[in-house]
Amino acid sequence: MADPDVFLSYSQKAPEPTVALADALTGRGFRPWYDVNLLAGQYFGHVIDDAIDRSKAVVTIWSPPALTSAWVPAESARALQQNKLTTPPPRRRKRSSAGTSTAARTKPPTSTRWKPSPPSTKIPPGSMLRWKRFERGHLFGLI
Repeated sequence: MADPDVFLSYSQKAPEPTVALADALTGRGFRPWYDVNLLAGQYFGHVIDDAIDRSKAVVTIWSPPALTSAWVPAESARALQQNKLTTPPPRRRKRSSAGTSTAARTKPPTSTRWKPSPPSTKIPPGSMLRWKRFERGHLFGLI
């Protein structure tokens, strides 16, 4: 099977946007991968890691259930380590004691079930930046 162009990370509690995005990408000639492709008996942690490693880009669908998932932030962290993540986590607004809003990044999961492994090669900073910007605009311009 050919390597996927795009790995779609999402929460199974909110699958609708993922299916629509996968259909749109397929219609444009891309090969998206998301966990609907898992087969019975496969250890999904290894299969997901392998799919992220083989894909060219990772799109995370940050639905409210995805923000509380243990898997979605871990998948995104692995993609970020490999400079493949096209959709950074959204900023949350927290209320301070004075009642004003302050922006805070979402925290990665503290689960010990799965931890992303370090990337196999170091990519010089900035070398992927132009590609990621082009790819991000290209991917999201399709829909």
